[in-house]
Amino acid sequence: PGGRECSVGMHCPAGSALEQPCPAGTFTNRSQQFECEICPRGYYCLPVQPHNASKAYQLCPRGYFCQEGTGLDWQLCPAGTYSNTRGLSSKWECTDCDGGKVCEQVG
Repeated sequence: PGGRECSVGMHCPAGSALEQPCPAGTFTNRSQQFECEICPRGYYCLPVQPHNASKAYQLCPRGYFCQEGTGLDWQLCPAGTYSNTRGLSSKWECTDCDGGKVCEQVG
C-alpha cells in the first residue's frame, strides 16, 4: 500500500507525486529512500536518473581533491603540488612538485 517504490538514485520525500533526483553533492544508491546522503570525501556526486544511477558518485579526478558534499565544485591541487591519483579528499594529499621541476599550474 501507499504507492510504488522510489527508484535507486532518486529520493521521494513524504507526499511525493514524482521521484526527485538528489541535488549535486548528495546521492542515494538504494531504492525506497526519502532523503539523500551527503557525498563522501574523495568522491563527487551528481544528479542522476534511474537509468544511470550507478554514476551518482564517482572518484574525484586526478589533479583535484573532493571534500565531503562535493558536486561539480572539485578543488584543484594548489600551485607547487600535483596529483596523479584519483580519490583525494584534502589538499594535504596532493604531492609536492618533484625536485628539479616546477608545478606552476594548479592541479
